[in-house]
Amino acid sequence: MLSRCFRAAAVLSLGILLSMACLDSHAQSTYGSISGTVADSSGAAVPAANVTLTNLSTSEKRTQATGDDGHFTFVNLFQGNYRVDIEKQ
Repeated sequence: MLSRCFRAAAVLSLGILLSMACLDSHAQSTYGSISGTVADSSGAAVPAANVTLTNLSTSEKRTQATGDDGHFTFVNLFQGNYRVDIEKQ
């Protein structure tokens, strides 16, 4: 009888610990990022190109220029579908 109670307590404790471990997985970030490099047809980086990121669900737009290496990064993005438009004048 004692071993049956011990087994039941151990299983219950293990269940509680596993459920608490699952709670920690919900603490992950809900934000993402999109990054890339703008290059011309020869593969050379395109600095100072305007990159516009549009959330297709909300129509929110963010714009930034590429760096000297042609790189851009948009951070703190909510989950969704986005369109990237690039313009260099």
